Formats: sequence, C-alpha cells, structure tokens
Amino acid sequence: MNRNEFLTEAGDLINWIVERLGIFQHSWASISPRTGFPTGYIWLCKSLFDAFSKYRWPSTCNGNTIYNFDATAICLGELEYRLRSAIDSEDGDNCRACCNAILEWGGVAHRVSIANNIRMIPDQELPRFLKAVLEYFNNTNLDTRDEFVYRLGNGDEVPLGIDSGTTKIYSLICDNLVIYDSRVGAALGLLVRQWSEQENIHQIPDCLKFAWGDNQNNVSRGRRRRNPNAPGQNIFPYINNRGDDRRNHNIIASWLLQEVLNRDSQQGREARSDFQRLPNGQQLRALEAALFMVGYCVNPIYNTSCNAALPVNDTVAFISAEDAVARIRAMFQGAGTISVPNQRGNEFTATLQDDGISVNNLGNASILHWAVFTAVVRLLNENDGQADKGNAMEQCLGDPDLPLDSIEGYVAHEVYGKQVGDTILRRITPIAGILIAAGICVNLPGRLALA
Repeated sequence: MNRNEFLTEAGDLINWIVERLGIFQHSWASISPRTGFPTGYIWLCKSLFDAFSKYRWPSTCNGNTIYNFDATAICLGELEYRLRSAIDSEDGDNCRACCNAILEWGGVAHRVSIANNIRMIPDQELPRFLKAVLEYFNNTNLDTRDEFVYRLGNGDEVPLGIDSGTTKIYSLICDNLVIYDSRVGAALGLLVRQWSEQENIHQIPDCLKFAWGDNQNNVSRGRRRRNPNAPGQNIFPYINNRGDDRRNHNIIASWLLQEVLNRDSQQGREARSDFQRLPNGQQLRALEAALFMVGYCVNPIYNTSCNAALPVNDTVAFISAEDAVARIRAMFQGAGTISVPNQRGNEFTATLQDDGISVNNLGNASILHWAVFTAVVRLLNENDGQADKGNAMEQCLGDPDLPLDSIEGYVAHEVYGKQVGDTILRRITPIAGILIAAGICVNLPGRLALA
C-alpha cells in the first residue's frame, strides 16, 4: 500500500480525527509514579490539543530528569542534530553514543532485547546502516510492501527491526516519521474504534487495525489497560516485534498523522491551527505526544478511572485569580491576624497586608505576595485542578521531586525568577494552609486540588 492508496482508504477517519483535535474527552488514573503523576492522579483531556498540552513523562536526558514537552523537544532536537551529523560524517562512535542516549531518553536502554539490530552492528558500519534507514523511510514513493535490506561487510543481513527502541531512533533521523510505541498504537486503536462506532462502520479496513501493547506484567495478569478492543472484539492485534507488522504500522501511523495536520476542515480548523502555531518541526511530534498521553489507558474495563467518554461538565470547576484573592481576604473576617492550621496539626499566624499575606513561618521572607496565590491558581486551572506540591528540601529546581510544574517549583520560577538548578525557599506549608483554610483547595497525598 502506498500513501495515496492509504489516504483514499482512510479519508473518512482522517476527517473525523481532524474534528477531534478540538473536542475529545478522555481520562485515566495513574497507577504508578513512573507516569510522572502520583498514584491515583486523574489525568483528563477535553481535546487532542489539550492532551498534548498536558504531556508529562519522566525521562533522562544528559543526566537530567525532564518531564514536559518543551524540555523533551530541546533534548530530542539536540540528539537529532548530533545523530544526523554523525551519520553524515560516518562517525561510528558518535552514532553509537547518540543511539544509546535516545534509548536512555526512551526508558528502554536497560532492555537488551530492544534495538537488538542496532546493538549488533559494528560501530564503523552503524552510520551507513542508519543512512540506509533514512533513505528507505524518506523515499517519496514508499510502499508498505517495499522490503528493507542491508548487508554488513561480512555479508550478514540486518533487518530494519522496528520496536520500541528503534522507532525512537529512526523518528529522529527520518522526515515525518512518528514514534510508534504501545501507547500511540493504543490511542490510534481507540480513535478507530470510536470512529467506527459513531459512524456505524461495520468493516474496519485492515490498514486501520493498529496494534497495541502493554506492560507484560499487566498482560499476564489480564489487566490490559491499553487494549482498544470493545468487549468480545478482537480487531486490534497485540503488538509484536515481527518487522513487517511494526514497520507497516509505523509508516501508516505517520501518513495518518501528517494528513490530519494538513487536511482542511471547517470544524477542525481552529484546533489544527493550535498545533500549527507550534515551532516548525514540532507539530507532528506534538500530535504524537497527545496520542502518547491518551494511550496510557484506553480500556475502562481494566481501570475504573479510565473513562473514554468523560462528560466535559464532570471536570473540575475552575476559579479566577480575582476570586481566589477575594476568598483569602474574606477568610480574615475583619481581623488583621489569624491562626491557620497546617497539615501536621500545628498552626502558624497569617497577617493580611495590602500586597499579600505575611506569615510567621518563613523567617525573613515572611511575605507571600498575591502573585504567589494567583500563580498557584493558574497552575491548578491549567492542570485540571490539581498539581504536585513539590519537595524543596535538599532538592534543586528541576530535580525529580521539584519539577517546574509542581506548586513549589512553579511559584519559585514564575514569581521569584528561580531557574533550573537553583535551590529555593520552602513555601508550601503556608501556601497550602492558606488556600485550604480559604476553601480554595483540598489536601491530597503529595498534591493540592481545587475544592
């Protein structure tokens, strides 16, 4: 199947997905902090662009832990430049180092069975192999029936070997090739299933039967959170490492997402333009990131908080910055100073000032300006009403326990101008105490949520 044949076959689905760029409800509950969210955190989105804007995944780049899309884009941009330069100069050592760094970022470097074909190629031949991969995927007349053949100097054939590691490597050197992993495959399967149900499609084309994957422990225990099949359905296959299958899924997924961003649609135009306003080269990666987030869980049978049809009015009621300040002021009920409980059962004193709240448990830095509270409200509003508190004890800004999108990290960066790597003053106790006492927030394990 070539690109034109696929676009003809999938035209109706593409139009349907374009409309979902702006309206698409989905949610899931984190079952492990490895997602970048505390266990029990409810992630939800109201559109595919919203899903992208809430991208979060802890990964390692240059020895640092990164979480958000912007940091990831910078990391991958640097790795892409280094790897393409190493291929052009036939620098085998640097090619190897870049490939290892990409696998480390992808969290699969420790899995020796992943990217096995890359690992077996001698350093001196690795640049030529990757150049052959680049030429294969960048072929403007690429057909999923086209074979990939590469022979080492000793005559051994090396397969293309698409898996959760090589798809990340190839996506950085090949134009418009998306990362096709278990989460992206699950999200694509979910979209195809919902399209077929809503449009009453009785026969799903074979090219749209995207494969999905899940953690082997989940599969062995029967908890297939990423299985997009409806109960009793077996349309979308479990992902495997057979080269042709994964290669075809990767190619077709790339064609599909490219066309979604390119296709004109009155209903999807505004949401598509949101993606297109991103820097050049990031639009496709952003849509891929949206699917990555959706695909964490797509099967509500195996996760009671994974709800693929979450009504918009079930989401948290947001609060304006002005309302937050008014409610904090009202908490004083005419008194200049009041006692506020903290989460340990003790109290601190808070004094109402024109420019904020003065507290007695921050030493010389006693004033919490109104900008602190409006920043926290903004953060909560942008993250569906909840955010990690962050731990400023013996941590630097940007460390795993003190990310920029935690309350401590966000306030330090946005209000006090602290940068990644800086140490910061711990302010969470009075901030949380005041917001809870004012009825703006409730305390959750490790985070705050709008009340």
